[in-house]
Amino acid sequence: MRRIVLAIALVVLSTIGLRAQSQPDTLRLSKKCNQLLFRPLSLLDGTLVLSYERILPFNTALRITPFVVLGTGVFREGYRSGFGVDVGYKIFFQNVRREGKAHLYVGPYFMFKQLDRTITVGSIWGGRNTSTFTIDVYGMGVDVGFKYIYGYLVIDCTIGAGMRYPILSNRSYSSGFLLASSDDYKGIIPRVQCSMGIAF
Repeated sequence: MRRIVLAIALVVLSTIGLRAQSQPDTLRLSKKCNQLLFRPLSLLDGTLVLSYERILPFNTALRITPFVVLGTGVFREGYRSGFGVDVGYKIFFQNVRREGKAHLYVGPYFMFKQLDRTITVGSIWGGRNTSTFTIDVYGMGVDVGFKYIYGYLVIDCTIGAGMRYPILSNRSYSSGFLLASSDDYKGIIPRVQCSMGIAF
């Protein structure tokens, strides 16, 4: 009789163990498909950046990132104001709904921004040279990164590179030539971004 009871107990425990092993992810899957992210380090560049990301089927996500250029930045010359939008599509290598893990992804991005620039520098002959212009910047490239989700907390970091194409208009300058700026750069440019926010 004892042997029968022990055998039944072993079968029940084995069945429970197998079911727990066969469904480890289901218990930890997040039902939150929306994420609102903020990029704090962009404030050093004089830019306010917010992102909305929607988790889609098949371990993919769509990101929409509007941003506003507030003025001067720590690492920028002159005054800037403007706006833009950055749109990205992410393909994850793991189940992105699983919480408590870093999820690797890769995906393309497309961006546009419009800036009004004013640059003033000293002249070797004395006085000040000032340039003002409007610049439209178009870009596209590829991002690689990871996303960490735990409860309501989301951390997202990427490194990427892409083509950048600026178009200048409304040029005005007092020195006889247009002063150059880092926003005029045309070509391949890397980028590193880190965001944090909430899932809901």
